Amino acid sequence: MNDIELREEQPESVTILIDQPTPIDPHEKARENAFDATYDWKGQPLGPFTSGRRREWIRLRSLDGVDNSLLDDATKIVWLCLAPTDELIAKRRNPEAMSAEIWKWADANVGNDENETLLNLADRIVTDSQSTRAVPIPSNGAESGN
Repeated sequence: MNDIELREEQPESVTILIDQPTPIDPHEKARENAFDATYDWKGQPLGPFTSGRRREWIRLRSLDGVDNSLLDDATKIVWLCLAPTDELIAKRRNPEAMSAEIWKWADANVGNDENETLLNLADRIVTDSQSTRAVPIPSNGAESGN
C-alpha cells in the first residue's frame, strides 16, 4: 500500500472588510447641535442656560409657590439667559427684587401674542442644556464621565 497520504489543499479563507458608515445616533446628533445652538429674544442674544442660571431659576420658582405655570417658567428662563452673569450674581442676594424685575421685563417685552414663542424658546433652551450634560459611558465594565 501507499504510505503517502494525499490531502486536498484547502484554500486560506480571506476576510474582506468593507467600510460601512457608522449609524448616526440621534441623541449624539442632538447633543452636537445643542453645543452650537444660539438663541435670542427680539434680537437680544441669550447666554447659555448654565448650572448657575438653572439653580437661580429653581430658587425663583420656590418664591412663587407650587403654582408655577409653564409661562412663568419660560419667562424666568429667558430673562435669566438675557441677564449678564455678573448682574445675576449681584442680584441673587435679593430674589424678591429679582422676581419683580422679571415681571416688569415681561410686561414690557412679551406681548400676549408672543407667549407661545416664549414657551417654545424656553423649551429649546432647557432641552439643549440637558443634552449637553456629561453622561457616563461604559469603559472596561465601569462607568466614567465623558
